[in-house]
Amino acid sequence: MVVLLVECCPETLGSFHEEIVINVSDCHPDFKRGTSIQLLSQGFMPTVDYTNFDDIFKEHYICDSLASFHCKVEAGSHCVFIKDEGKLLFRNVCVGTKFPARLRLYNPTLVPCTLYLSTTTATTKGAKSTESAFSVTRLRPSLSTLLQLSWRAENHFGKSTPITPDRDSTLDLPIIGAVYSNALMYSASFEIFIEMPAPVKPVKIIFKLAGEGCIPEVTIVLPNEKGRHGYKLLSFCPTILGDVTTRQFSFTNVGVLPCKVIVELYLNTGSVFSLYPTHETVPKALMLVPNEPVQYTTIVCLNPGQFATFDVHFQPQHISTYEGEVKLFIVDNPFENLSITLTGEGYMEDITLEGLFPERLSHKSLTHKQEGDFELPCYQLDYGFCYINKIQKRNFKMANHSDMNTYRFEWKPHPNIVISPTIGHLLPKIGKDIVITFLASEPLTLTKLELQCTIAHINLLTPNLGTTAWDDRQKVMSWRKETNPANSDAGSFNSFMSPELSIAKLQEYKLKVVEMEDEPDHEIIMDESLPIRPSSAALLRSMELADEGLSHRSTFSRPMSALLPPKEQLFRDTSCEHVATAWKRPRPLTGRETLLNTSAPGSDLFSRAAELSDRSNDSWAENDYLPFRVEPEGGLLGPEECVIVKVIFSPLDVFDYKAKLSCIIPNLHPEQKPAEIVIKARSLMPYCHFDVEESDYLSSGRRDPCLGGVGFNQPLDPHTKVLEFNVMGVGVTTTKKFNIINPTEQNYSFSWRCDSVVTKGAVQPFHCPSLDGWVESGKQTEIQFSFTAQDVGLFESFWTFCILEHDIETPFLLLGVVTEPSVGFVTSHVNLTPTLKGIKTSKQVSLNNNEDVDMSFSFDPNSLFSDGHLEHLSINPASGILPAHSEQPIEIEFVPSSPGETLFHLKCVVKKLKAPLMVSVLALCYNVQPLVSWENMLQRKWVLDPTQANTINFGSVPPKTPQTIMFVLTNIGKTSFYYQLKYDEEMSRKLGIKLDFSERGGHVTSQSRTSTTLTLTLLKKSFVKNFELILEISRGPKYKMLLQGEATLPQFQFSFYEYDFGSCLLQQSDVCHYKKELTFYNNDVSPMVLECLYENKPHLKITLRSDPIPPEGSTLIPIFFYPLARLKYSETLHFIINGFQEKKIIITGEGVDIKVFLVQPRHKLLSFGALQVGHIASKCVPIVNKSKAPVPMLLTVVDPPSVLPTSSANKLTDVLHITPKTLVVIQPNETISVTVKFTPNRRIKPFSEKLYMQIHENVEPLCLMTGSCVGSEFQLDRKYLPFGMVVQGCQSSLKLLLSNTGELGSRFCWSRDNCDNLFSITPSSGYLSPGVTITFIVDFHPINLQQNIRCDMECKLENFKPLVVSLTGSCVSMPSPREILNFTTVVRQQDKKNIVLTNKSGETWQLFPEMSGDYFLGQDTIQVVPHSVKLYEVTYTPLTMTEHDNKHMGSVFFRLPEGQGLLYSLVGTAEPPVAVARISKEVPSKTPHIEVLPVFNWLPVAQRFKVTTNLIKSEKFDPVFTLTGNDYIDVPGNSDRDHRLTFFSYKECSLIFKVSFTNEDSGEYQFYDLALRVFKCGSLDTFTMETCVRKPIIFELKLKNPLNSVVNFNISCPASDVQVPTPNSVPAKTMKYVTLEYLPLHPGENHVRLDVQCSELGFFPYELVLNALPAPKENPLIFNTSLGIAVSLEAQFNNLAHTKADFGCKVDHNDFHVDKSVLVAPAHTGSVEVTYEPSSLGSVHALLTITSTTGGEFIFPLIGKCTLPKPQGPIVLKPGTGTTIPFKNVFRETKTFMLSLDCPSFVLKNNSETIKSKKEHKLHIGLLSLKSMEITDMRFPVTGKLVVLCTDPTLSHISWTYYLKGILE
Repeated sequence: MVVLLVECCPETLGSFHEEIVINVSDCHPDFKRGTSIQLLSQGFMPTVDYTNFDDIFKEHYICDSLASFHCKVEAGSHCVFIKDEGKLLFRNVCVGTKFPARLRLYNPTLVPCTLYLSTTTATTKGAKSTESAFSVTRLRPSLSTLLQLSWRAENHFGKSTPITPDRDSTLDLPIIGAVYSNALMYSASFEIFIEMPAPVKPVKIIFKLAGEGCIPEVTIVLPNEKGRHGYKLLSFCPTILGDVTTRQFSFTNVGVLPCKVIVELYLNTGSVFSLYPTHETVPKALMLVPNEPVQYTTIVCLNPGQFATFDVHFQPQHISTYEGEVKLFIVDNPFENLSITLTGEGYMEDITLEGLFPERLSHKSLTHKQEGDFELPCYQLDYGFCYINKIQKRNFKMANHSDMNTYRFEWKPHPNIVISPTIGHLLPKIGKDIVITFLASEPLTLTKLELQCTIAHINLLTPNLGTTAWDDRQKVMSWRKETNPANSDAGSFNSFMSPELSIAKLQEYKLKVVEMEDEPDHEIIMDESLPIRPSSAALLRSMELADEGLSHRSTFSRPMSALLPPKEQLFRDTSCEHVATAWKRPRPLTGRETLLNTSAPGSDLFSRAAELSDRSNDSWAENDYLPFRVEPEGGLLGPEECVIVKVIFSPLDVFDYKAKLSCIIPNLHPEQKPAEIVIKARSLMPYCHFDVEESDYLSSGRRDPCLGGVGFNQPLDPHTKVLEFNVMGVGVTTTKKFNIINPTEQNYSFSWRCDSVVTKGAVQPFHCPSLDGWVESGKQTEIQFSFTAQDVGLFESFWTFCILEHDIETPFLLLGVVTEPSVGFVTSHVNLTPTLKGIKTSKQVSLNNNEDVDMSFSFDPNSLFSDGHLEHLSINPASGILPAHSEQPIEIEFVPSSPGETLFHLKCVVKKLKAPLMVSVLALCYNVQPLVSWENMLQRKWVLDPTQANTINFGSVPPKTPQTIMFVLTNIGKTSFYYQLKYDEEMSRKLGIKLDFSERGGHVTSQSRTSTTLTLTLLKKSFVKNFELILEISRGPKYKMLLQGEATLPQFQFSFYEYDFGSCLLQQSDVCHYKKELTFYNNDVSPMVLECLYENKPHLKITLRSDPIPPEGSTLIPIFFYPLARLKYSETLHFIINGFQEKKIIITGEGVDIKVFLVQPRHKLLSFGALQVGHIASKCVPIVNKSKAPVPMLLTVVDPPSVLPTSSANKLTDVLHITPKTLVVIQPNETISVTVKFTPNRRIKPFSEKLYMQIHENVEPLCLMTGSCVGSEFQLDRKYLPFGMVVQGCQSSLKLLLSNTGELGSRFCWSRDNCDNLFSITPSSGYLSPGVTITFIVDFHPINLQQNIRCDMECKLENFKPLVVSLTGSCVSMPSPREILNFTTVVRQQDKKNIVLTNKSGETWQLFPEMSGDYFLGQDTIQVVPHSVKLYEVTYTPLTMTEHDNKHMGSVFFRLPEGQGLLYSLVGTAEPPVAVARISKEVPSKTPHIEVLPVFNWLPVAQRFKVTTNLIKSEKFDPVFTLTGNDYIDVPGNSDRDHRLTFFSYKECSLIFKVSFTNEDSGEYQFYDLALRVFKCGSLDTFTMETCVRKPIIFELKLKNPLNSVVNFNISCPASDVQVPTPNSVPAKTMKYVTLEYLPLHPGENHVRLDVQCSELGFFPYELVLNALPAPKENPLIFNTSLGIAVSLEAQFNNLAHTKADFGCKVDHNDFHVDKSVLVAPAHTGSVEVTYEPSSLGSVHALLTITSTTGGEFIFPLIGKCTLPKPQGPIVLKPGTGTTIPFKNVFRETKTFMLSLDCPSFVLKNNSETIKSKKEHKLHIGLLSLKSMEITDMRFPVTGKLVVLCTDPTLSHISWTYYLKGILE
């Protein structure tokens, strides 16, 4: 054998084919030409698909720009790929942690691809990069053909080994990892080098990497007070022992990472402090006992922006001061030292004021009290700011806590304070409510006043029998009798009495006296003063008004609510407290006051014909209509605070308005004038009012001020109205309707015009269905605009509303704001818990809806499958509705079917979302991998196979002797498993097998082994074969073992030992119907002899052979049962094996009678009646078996033993069908149905036959069947009718008879289709009853001369065959013609001739001429009087031409009354036609000319004419022209139709054509003569090319070559920005499109010529309109940074010019910095690095302008967003060393900064630094030596932070934090 080696090394891409021929000498003649081998190969270049970003980064978030990306704050660490920048951004990665990112690359070729991976650090300003920030662990992977490469990024810094994947495998390479050691910005580049075959250079693919290290940040929100060391202080007021005082502290996550905060309670002496999380905090806290306080520690999980709040309860138990501390530890942030100091005091006094806060007690009062002494604290009472002459009240309770003591209190009076009660007693354990009232009649301030209350310990001399203690509010009423009113106060008395009563009762009356109840007697034991310090301020208000008069500009009156022209009025409160303000309703001013000069400026909608109303202000004041509104109508005004008030004027009528507006200010200073404003305004009448709610898009500044209006560099019209559409979701159409109101007295029309330019191929998102309309005077019409959201963003469209009659235009800006629903998953990647095959694993992921509306969602069913649909995920719920502002948990379940790693890419389709939400799910399934073997007692080893049964043979063993083997189980997998040994214990007992295990089950861990022993004992002499022992592995394979062994004993077996034949039918013959075979098995190793001691009996017989039965053999013993009587049988068969071993077989059975009957006796007779042929009759007969035994039955219509073959029953077997046809077994008490069908196919006489049933050998009749079949029978009296000879025009008649001799009647119908209307029969159809004969009349009336006419007429009958009769006859001709008339004329014209008719008789002839011939016409009737001559005119009008030998023939025949006739022959000749018309025209060249020619149809039916054109004369030898039209034209009958001919000539010439219209069927035609003169053409067309600057637009110019040879076109255009291809060759008879590309670099409009020259086809002039619109702004560069950190981005642009371009760069904001110029080569991309270094917080907007005289202008919007400085670090120091921290003053002025440390182990060189603006300074910091520090544990580093604050009070909220870390080892 010879082996040929063929090497293929393709040098180019593509397919290759080669042939090899091998010649062998002396070969067979068939192979003398050699053997051919075809070689096929294909050349590929190694590559990867790096353009499909959605697949490469499918496990991460993908967005076009970072500005359009919105991620939930709960997302945690994640990656975002930014398409516009080609950057993979690591977000929210905690410092010091590892975050992996996996990429997927696909090799689309058929050759492997080797990749080299690396990362390089970036040198961008403002970013910091280290070698350890990003890492690649797989440096040289190789992609097999058509495989996907998956990369998982992780932080691994060890060396990696190149790997090569096998074919048909998936690579999972962890390559990119991010580890941030500092809270700084990091950037790098990820480079992929594709190894190429030499000499091709490697291909490099670069992706940018960026990220920022983040640290969890938490800030304490409450409390605000600070204590020592700057820690937060939570101070409790003095609290009575046993009472509980509650205060709160709260903290929030101010960082970007979710964090865990450990809350610990320290120094809680006596457990007086306890923490209780609030209701909102409980779901975020861990380690909580429900409804129990936090005694020591709890953990709170906070997402960014979330708050946690705790209630701190203070419950003192002893009189003392207490201190505690709450510490907050942030997981992953050891540098923050957050602490809250808790302070409180516990005291106990007999008298307390509940409701007032006591001041802190002195230490002495708490520790040096003597028994019986008491010191009362001082309480605070604050009234705040009060109004003059307005009462202010405060309530509190004075309580006596003593068990035995009674106290008396008395308040000292004050001129502005009244206390009720003033004096009173306090019984033990009782309190009183005290009311303190404050009233000031003039400005007053109370600050350090003390109200003294004397508290005295008293002893009541008179016991108090009531439950209420005495006070001065208790009154006593009494009636005092007065007898002498003169001595009393009569005036006061008379004031209550009328004069009449005073006089009547002057001598005697009773006076009601109310007096204070006397204080109970008591003695004072000790008294003390209880002070209260009230504070208040009663002040008068003062107010400043910026303007006391307002004048609105003239405003259009509106019949509906309208846009209002607001006026702003400034108020300022000059008092020192808040004041409530309220504006009174404006009131009209009466009297004539001069209006301000407020004439309205020119407006498009202003109606100059409208006049002001002549009514007065008084008439206006009479109604309630107020066209003024104030916003706000009221509110609170703080001290030295200003407020802007808007006065809105919204008139509904044309008028001059004057009004006064007043402001209500309580407690105003008497010298302060009330705030009043005079308002003057004028309203005008508009031409049109738009009843639409306008948007604040322009007024609020939401629109980019750099955007212009309509047209090139045109500003936005200030009168532009905005109609805003807010749409959520792409693909949604929103409609807005509004009314246009015509308030004038004239009707007018309007129209809408779209002024925005829509680029070619784009769809206008705004649509107005009614662009034109009409508005009647005083009426309104509805306008509708719709907006279709095609993408997310802002969409503007300028429209103009025009009133045609008044030449008025109003600009409209239609704004579409499209946002995507804020719906998303918390994470983009889910890792399921590793599991085993068949075991479910699950995990929840949250789907959040942050919108205000419900959103529907559903998961794509196809995304639930892995690649290849091998694995499947279960999602619950798979679809549903997300309520607004809710979170839907999604349960992801996975049950793996095969081990390995499986990646799913779930797609969740959310309604209105532009693209489905993506979630990558990674599932890992481990495989249980056991290795099982067994060893015998000789330590011989066998490995078990789980795929098949394993035989374990113990051999021959003595009974009851144990045999032991050992199973060894080894776990080589990554997961543990359980095992268990199982067998059939019941079967083992039956077989006498005993199995013992050392361990029947157990657990085997990963990479370990275990063993168990099996002991087998055969308890009796037996043979064990294939006894199953199962070893089950949990979630793993199952091992089947077949145990074999032998304990020596003879082995045999019968197939049964008892058999019951059951109920059997009695036998009447020797045929046996009941038989059973008994099988004997020899299971031994030696032959056996079987004997039977049973003697056969009549009812039971057996047959047994005497031959020995070989080993492993068997024999059959048939048993025959013959039941002869109705009794039960039982017999025993005795068998002897080998002459000594006996076995008995018991046989039983019973004999029963046959009891089969008809269920219904009426079925004994089955009558089918008389049927017609083809009809079917069916009878169903139920039969029941009353026997105890099943009955086999066979049904037949013949009696088998007696019926002869020629009997009548045999003749009926084809028409009588019985079901069932075969033997059927009827079970006891079962009923079956027997069906008998009678299907006659012929006439059958009445019959009577029996139906038999055969059971075994018994045959008995079952029933009697009767029936018959009737039919029809018809015949004709004769089959031939001869008519003889009949003259043309005459007729002859004969008779024909039809008889019905059958039993049925029938319809008949004669058919004479082949008689050509020569014969007719009457009647032609009808009905014929049985036994009836009908007579037919047959007529013969020939039309044409013919001899031997013959035809057959057929009579069709129902249910009978057709009958045929033959008809014959002949027709003779007429006499010869008398004269021949010849006609001659041009086709479609007339010729006439006359025939002379002479009447020589005495009667008038009424003749009816019979005319023949197509084109000959004459009168239908003519009358000739006796003895006269009359002329008969014949007209010849030919429609077709005649040939020389083929003329038009015809005749006319006159039938005379005498029986004679006159016959004349007519001959016509038609000559060819002449031209219809001659036409002469002059047409331009290269311009289509259409000539319309009318075509006439002279026939009454439609004709189709073929159109032909022939050139008759031409001035030039080869003129280039086309004369085209339809090849055919259809013209309706007797009408005409225009035919259009299109003439096109490329050059100037004169031509004459003949245009003919010919009927191809008849050859008839008509024609025209057409003369055309062609002159030179002008511009053929104008093409418009409109595009934006730097946006190419393509126009396809069509070049057509009508010639039969190749022609060349030369295209020229003077415009330099238009690219034209030249030369252009066009093949013969083809058309070619030439692409013209217009790429403007500068805006403007230009008109140029476009000339196309061809020597063969001439000159083609065109006009080209070039319109270059200004280029839109580039995508904005969005900078996000914190104060003090500079960040840089690249602005990339293309130089589309053909030469180098020098671009100048400038920025209009000082916070942005850029190079002044950059030089870019032609057709290259330039980039400018823009650095944003903020100097203030917030957002700034700027424009970057890059300009070149050749390359054009680029404008980049710059958006800088600056937040508070983020913590930086950690900065690592060692003991005794120092370092410097660069710090820059980012402000525009020189500032002084204060430096502070929170850890004493760190030291600063200076505590303050003064730094100039924009200058960088180094801060010196060091770490003390180990001797100088107090270190408790050397294992942990020292942490702290450096805080830098600016001394400027306006910047006090800004601080810079640097985390410090001291390493002690």
